[in-house]
Amino acid sequence: MALSSKELAAALQRHADSHGGIINPDVVVREATNPAHELHGEYIWDDAKAAHIQRVEHTRSLIRSVKIEVKTTTHDLCVVAYVRDPSLPSREAGYVSLPSLVGQAERTATALTYEFGRAAAALRRARDIALALGEAEQADIEAALVAVETAAGIVTKLRMSA
Repeated sequence: MALSSKELAAALQRHADSHGGIINPDVVVREATNPAHELHGEYIWDDAKAAHIQRVEHTRSLIRSVKIEVKTTTHDLCVVAYVRDPSLPSREAGYVSLPSLVGQAERTATALTYEFGRAAAALRRARDIALALGEAEQADIEAALVAVETAAGIVTKLRMSA
């Protein structure tokens, strides 16, 4: 049984309130092993299924950790070796090597659009956290967000003209 977002937030707040304001994932899991716990239904308790899911997540982490050195006419870079496969539907997982995209304008533009989208989402999150914490000096975050969104727009325009 999946909790609604509000129910999940309330459950986690109750946990934090009963643990000095801290949410420790190990403690949450330990407590949720009790079938009567309100978060019990949010977990996969079949160890074989849970282990498979953990192995897939670990594999994703391994893939993301691989870096390659790339030399351009202006830069020497150390970048990720694999990116999300731009030819796959959004709900399908898969990676391709960065060098395999060289010379493929449409796939390159799609990959860049995805990466800029991730960057923009991270910056929006940072901006919103800064605002929630009352940090008025968020102009740098806003400027970075505008720059990323502008770059994403440029990639989209290039993609359309290709």
